[in-house]
Amino acid sequence: MTTNTLTTLRQVLSDVDHLPWDHALFISKDKADWSESMPCMVLDPDDVDGDEEDPELAIKNNMKYAFEIAIVQDVISNAKAQLDNKELDLSTKLVALKYYFDHDAFMEI
Repeated sequence: MTTNTLTTLRQVLSDVDHLPWDHALFISKDKADWSESMPCMVLDPDDVDGDEEDPELAIKNNMKYAFEIAIVQDVISNAKAQLDNKELDLSTKLVALKYYFDHDAFMEI
């Protein structure tokens, strides 16, 4: 998966270990349904112009900052650790990530 392009949450969660930890996940301002087909972008959050808070590509695609990729990686690692490092299915990753977004805390499995 490449950064700086519109993608889906499925793709991000499938490639999360290969994404730059210092980039961020941006999600739709209008509809964050947290499904595997939810549109999102992985962008460098420091790539901003002037007084803008978000990168230009996020603004053009009506995206808002969700959290850093390092946090996404931590959420997945935490869920794996709770399941004795078993491989997580996409559904469990989605639920854990949504829980973190809503509660700013790791989900107990």
